[in-house]
Amino acid sequence: MGNIKDGGRMRIALPPGEHVIQVKIAWCTSQTLRFTLAEGEVLKFRCGSPIRGWKLLLALFSVLGSPENYLFIEQEEEKKALW
Repeated sequence: MGNIKDGGRMRIALPPGEHVIQVKIAWCTSQTLRFTLAEGEVLKFRCGSPIRGWKLLLALFSVLGSPENYLFIEQEEEKKALW
């Protein structure tokens, strides 16, 4: 549906129903995430790479060994007021 920069955001208008989302960078992809969107509902997702810190030293092996695990996509939980 489009490109997103590091730290960026993207808004996509979708019709109600079942959808699948996935992120990709170069030849690496995330797992697919299925979700159902209700009429008027707004869902938020977060994506990125779990490879941080010392794991960066092993990034090449991670990408070559399991490129589908280099990225993640997950639905953000709705934050509710405490009062």
